[in-house]
Amino acid sequence: MKTDYGKIHRHSNQGLSSIPGKKVKEKILNMDFCSFRHFLIAYCIFFLCVWGFISCTSHLKSDPHCYDINTLRSSKENFLFKEQLTYIPLETNPDCLIGGVHKVILTSDFIFIQSGDLFYQFETNGKYIRKIGAKGRGPAEYGIITDVAVDEALGQVYICDLKKIYIYDFSGRYIGTKDLDGFSKRLEVINNIYVVYPLNYTGNEPCMLKIIDENDSSTCLKNNVLYNSQDFFQVYDIKNFQRLGKELIFHQQFNDTVYSFDPRDKSLSARYYFDFADAKFPIDLLENIDKYQDKSSGYGYLEDVCENGSYVFVTIFYKGGSEKYVINRKTGRSYAINKNQYLIWPRWSDDNGTMVTFLQVSNLKKHKDEITDTRLKNLVSGLKDEDNPVIVLMK
Repeated sequence: MKTDYGKIHRHSNQGLSSIPGKKVKEKILNMDFCSFRHFLIAYCIFFLCVWGFISCTSHLKSDPHCYDINTLRSSKENFLFKEQLTYIPLETNPDCLIGGVHKVILTSDFIFIQSGDLFYQFETNGKYIRKIGAKGRGPAEYGIITDVAVDEALGQVYICDLKKIYIYDFSGRYIGTKDLDGFSKRLEVINNIYVVYPLNYTGNEPCMLKIIDENDSSTCLKNNVLYNSQDFFQVYDIKNFQRLGKELIFHQQFNDTVYSFDPRDKSLSARYYFDFADAKFPIDLLENIDKYQDKSSGYGYLEDVCENGSYVFVTIFYKGGSEKYVINRKTGRSYAINKNQYLIWPRWSDDNGTMVTFLQVSNLKKHKDEITDTRLKNLVSGLKDEDNPVIVLMK
């Protein structure tokens, strides 16, 4: 598989470079001494201004928007969920006993659920249809599931198994297998392009993303989250991809920038980023688990984002704990979250911006006195602790 190296248009700690060195040099050579002196003075003033304002407010308008974590954490007004909520209890039967839910994918006609190393298909009303694929050692069987994806236009589903992608159609029929170069952690498929987030278990993975097109040609987008892993431990992360309309939103673990992927030229552009200031997580803490456990609670990093057309739902790790906030995309205004609202927190979204989450029935019954939605309270009263989760759509 041929590999090319693509571009990432992103924010970095040093800011975006806006004056190409070669062009500056040509200008200097064509100036007389007086012009050069004026140029030098102006350039120094410009440099000092940039250096003096290295916080969020210093970036040019063309730069990605910056959200200051201290401002976010000082939000006083609580966010009120005004979205229309739809509750879908998943059918429970011996063929589909779901424990933990690792991913929910919503299409026009189906709900797909990854639960550990099992992949289920339901109707949009929660009626069980089938398992897709099977765990085993046969040619159409996978070993483990690291991620799943769906291409609704092609009517295909994908199961990612570290070094292979197993392809099935919506009826569960096995279509084929695609081999991967290296270990994969997450997968998304958009416009028949495979977007693979590699498993950086050594700390030296060269690619932030690997892009594989329909011709099996691979593009590597350079990784800058690099360290020398000594014991190959991994920190759990929530997710890395989100579909929103024709966009693919990507967030790399321990990278505080959120990107948009453009399938047309296979590039990333910085969408926005979060400034943790002095609390920014040092990457070298990932070198071994003892260092991480001893010192990580003194810092912060972005854990997850989920967007719709109006808001960004943000989860951060900050000095030992997980915190949630909401940002108005148009105004930039931020909101705090009442902890009672943690029960319903968006995790994924479909192409239309409908946000999706799930609720475990046992947890709902435990917090039944905190439920204010009459429809949900009535639904819970008819469910058993061992029943499958309730899917929640937020429109």
